[in-house]
Amino acid sequence: MLAVLAIVLVAPTPALGADPRTQELERRTREQLELEQRLRLLERSGPVPPQAGPAPPPPPPIEPCWQVRGLRLSGNTLISLAQINTQLQPLMSDCMGVTPINQLLATLTALYADAGFIASRPYLAQRPQDGQPLDVIIEEGFVESIELATPDLPISLRGAFPGMLGKPLQLRELEQGLDQLNRLRSLDLTADVAPGSLPGGSRLLIRPRTSAAPIGAVVSYNNRGTDYIGRNNGALTLTYDSPSGLNDFIALSTSTTLDQTSAYSRSQSLYYNIPYGFWTLALSASHAQYRYPVQLPGQAVRANGQTRQYGVSLNRLLWRDQGTLLNGMLRLSSKRSQSYFADQYLAIQSPSLTVAEASLNLLNITDGLWNASVSYAQGLDWLGADRDEQRLSPALPRAQFRKYRADASYWRQGRDAPWNWNSQLALQYSPDPLPSLEQLLLTDDYAVRGFRQNLVQAATGAVWHNTLSLPRNLGAQWTLSPRLGLDVGWSKLLAGAQSQRLAGASVGVGLSTRDWQLDLDYQHGLYGPPRSSQEPGFWLMELSLRL
Repeated sequence: MLAVLAIVLVAPTPALGADPRTQELERRTREQLELEQRLRLLERSGPVPPQAGPAPPPPPPIEPCWQVRGLRLSGNTLISLAQINTQLQPLMSDCMGVTPINQLLATLTALYADAGFIASRPYLAQRPQDGQPLDVIIEEGFVESIELATPDLPISLRGAFPGMLGKPLQLRELEQGLDQLNRLRSLDLTADVAPGSLPGGSRLLIRPRTSAAPIGAVVSYNNRGTDYIGRNNGALTLTYDSPSGLNDFIALSTSTTLDQTSAYSRSQSLYYNIPYGFWTLALSASHAQYRYPVQLPGQAVRANGQTRQYGVSLNRLLWRDQGTLLNGMLRLSSKRSQSYFADQYLAIQSPSLTVAEASLNLLNITDGLWNASVSYAQGLDWLGADRDEQRLSPALPRAQFRKYRADASYWRQGRDAPWNWNSQLALQYSPDPLPSLEQLLLTDDYAVRGFRQNLVQAATGAVWHNTLSLPRNLGAQWTLSPRLGLDVGWSKLLAGAQSQRLAGASVGVGLSTRDWQLDLDYQHGLYGPPRSSQEPGFWLMELSLRL
């Protein structure tokens, strides 16, 4: 067996261990689902505020005034008296008529509205009197009821708007509740705010603008695989909005190579999330298997293995405005990989990891779409994970590693010309030798294109991925999108190791309608490691159908 392993070290075969491209696809699929849900939060407008009454008639040229002695406020609990005095003091005078008093009340209303309390209103407790303070009562209001205009919708108002009944109406809490509902593809809801039946009460009516089937499916085919496992791949993704009626979401995905050979790569994944107010709990699980033959001098052997990953994450909306979302997330993952060569277990290529990760994500829509995230991941010795002190050599990958990562993407559409530019930047740094499951993948359709057979990944690296497209409408339903792509990458496998650079280009076209899309691309590596210098350009095709 030692002789066989010695031959493997010099044989021109693919890297042993779990297929990093399959693991990267699972990670990107999960993050894409989360990004699409965050995008729907910003793209769908918020609630409709109460309609303002008719404008008051213009005041007479000369109006009487009252010799008031200061201001007396009551009912204010949401905004401090000091903050109110700062805004109202410049408006006070010894003699105040109808116009200055209305201006004072309007300023007080705007102060509450700017703080998000859109249903609060001030009014005079009594007619102004000479020698008396101006007596103003602030009716901060409360949420009297939250109702569905369509009662048969399978959603939970309690989970979307927890703790709002009986409390002052806060616009941020109302928007967040709508966000949690509208993140589901099949829902597009808005809220009408109307006076309630009780003094100071507000009635929230949640109504659908459009609706769709809660169950969706996408079937796809592509030839993005490798020669040693199989080029042709098929995939199926099923999604279900609010299956339990708690505003939750579930997605099931499966993929497999379609070539009828002894080699294969298969994967299955599950993603589930459930929101509650500003919080979202998510669960994920995936299982990937692979097998391919390795031709050695005088014999053929088999490489095979599997990887299981389980994760739980807790997401919190930290801040938002009309075009920006800031989220924080904590995630705990368990990753178990098993690799075999010639039916012999490869311990070094079979890590058992437990990883804790903290991240911040910023999504912004201004002149384009910005999405940025920073994260720190720490390997732990929990839940049966490998321990660093059990390594045979300090040069081997660490299970209790440290990893820093930053990602940024920008998408912009031309104003005067119909062009789209999509740019993505990924940066990763680790002072430790990383297991392959945690390394940055540099050669991929979402990284540096043009390298089908040669796999490049590293503990520290950077990837800049760019695509320029020129979409053209062909009639009412068809869109033709020719595109150009240029990518660059830099990597360093270990601290102190020699770095390597990569560059790749692509040219292609996409044809799409509402329910299906066809993509055809030619990719070619421009610069890479020595072993990739002979890899020719190749054509890729992908067809996806939304059911």
